[in-house]
Amino acid sequence: MEPYNSDLVIFAEKLREKMQDYKPALIRQRRPMFRAYPDVFMGCEAVTWVVNNSELKKTSEKNNNGSTIGESDSSLTECDAIGLFQKLMDAGLLRNVQTMEGFQNDRSLYRFSSDDHDQEGDTFVRSVAFGYRLYKNACDSTSGLFQKVCAFGQLVSSESLKASDIVSWLVTNGLCKSREAAVEQCASMCSHKVIKSVDPEVSEFGDDKSFFVFLVDYTRKPIQVAQFLSGSTPSGPQCSSITRNKHIHLRQTSDQLMDLSLHNSALLSGRNSRHKGLSTSSDDSGIENGSISPPSYKSLLKSDGSMTKEALLHPSAPFVKKDLKIFPDPVGYGFVIRGSGPCYVKIVDPDSPAGKAGLMAKQYIVNINSQLVTNLPHPEIEDLILNGPKLLKITIMQHIKCERRKASEPTISPPVTPTTPGKTRSSPPLPSAQPWMKKRDSDSYRGMHATVMSRS
Repeated sequence: MEPYNSDLVIFAEKLREKMQDYKPALIRQRRPMFRAYPDVFMGCEAVTWVVNNSELKKTSEKNNNGSTIGESDSSLTECDAIGLFQKLMDAGLLRNVQTMEGFQNDRSLYRFSSDDHDQEGDTFVRSVAFGYRLYKNACDSTSGLFQKVCAFGQLVSSESLKASDIVSWLVTNGLCKSREAAVEQCASMCSHKVIKSVDPEVSEFGDDKSFFVFLVDYTRKPIQVAQFLSGSTPSGPQCSSITRNKHIHLRQTSDQLMDLSLHNSALLSGRNSRHKGLSTSSDDSGIENGSISPPSYKSLLKSDGSMTKEALLHPSAPFVKKDLKIFPDPVGYGFVIRGSGPCYVKIVDPDSPAGKAGLMAKQYIVNINSQLVTNLPHPEIEDLILNGPKLLKITIMQHIKCERRKASEPTISPPVTPTTPGKTRSSPPLPSAQPWMKKRDSDSYRGMHATVMSRS
């Protein structure tokens, strides 16, 4: 992220602070459908609050001559409020905790990204947001966080904070679960240039008596609502198309080349010798075309032939991608997953919702509710299923051989038995899943997750 994005984070934090201070607080724990969502607010309540809030107005700007630029002071409308929160979602500062949809003026629940303590969110957003909260608290004279630091008899800074005090503040306010996690968060704040050490010889943050000062100016004039709604303030996701396309091209190039460290030096030297006669050209990614060819699918497999996430996503991989939707019954979804980066389906109950939806064993899991999970272990994927919406949207990769075998299997219709007039033919009972379960090794079912366990 660019440095000017700190203004957007501060703008979102100030809006969050006003919503938190409103009575009753808009941001609080809510429990719809017997599940608790901490630090969330309801869309319809937030829209009503913005419309009725006299502090949030389309404040006009004036140039050097005193003439008005833009709109005059006026209250925000319902469309303005919806656009305000939607822009925050587009900038990655707000998200819907229930679905992947945009902002709606209904009872949907939303949470600021800085409050996503259990999610692997943007470290820049959290660093600037936590720095803003720390600065606001340190400005209170009763907190005693700010201290004067002198060097060689001269005042260096009157707004310095001791490292151990910052760690204690993060843990006490519930922003970090432990002091170790707080030290990691402070190290992230240092890397994003939110704070820096007073002593130039201190290169890393530690839970000690070192002093740090703020690099981000939290006292500068904030972004106005009209400026944010008009889109005149640049943001990370709304960067120029040239820069965005360049980043996309670089990311695609790295995905195509995969991990070249898998190839030994002899293979690379052999390829370079074969391509000495070829003309080389370079693109904006800085990688010469024609010097190194992308690795093949088989070369990306492990030495024992097992699957890797790079091989699974290779263009020539013998897999077919499928999107399935599974709605659980009172027992659960009816399948078990195992593995780690990528995970696969180990067992599926054919009479379960997963089996009826087309999920089969030996299928690799790519996405869970539109989130890429090829690099996650199976316990984290189970947590995503448990904490996600009830309707499970899963994307799997099925081997082409299994797909062809399934298509070539003949359909055998049951024999037709003649019926006499006045008598109804009773269909034979469906086979129970119990014999199918007994054939499996009981050790495979120990420690299964409650939401994905097979039904007995």
